[in-house]
Amino acid sequence: MKTNLLSTGEVAALLAIKRYQLEYALSEGHLPEPRSRFLGKRCFAPDEVRVVAAYFGKVKTDNGENTDGGGTCSDSLT
Repeated sequence: MKTNLLSTGEVAALLAIKRYQLEYALSEGHLPEPRSRFLGKRCFAPDEVRVVAAYFGKVKTDNGENTDGGGTCSDSLT
């Protein structure tokens, strides 16, 4: 099963926020920690990215596109 996951930096870039803003929101408990980690780093699933987007007041389209681009944390985690 292939799952597209985004790193903290990739989520920040996708939502046009600073990485430290996302890390601060996570460390203070304003946002839940993502369920997955890869090599000790946070990996955000699409549903978790939507939660982050909502917290920061960013709008995402139904197909997950945003004008800022994106990437993957890991091509697959099984």
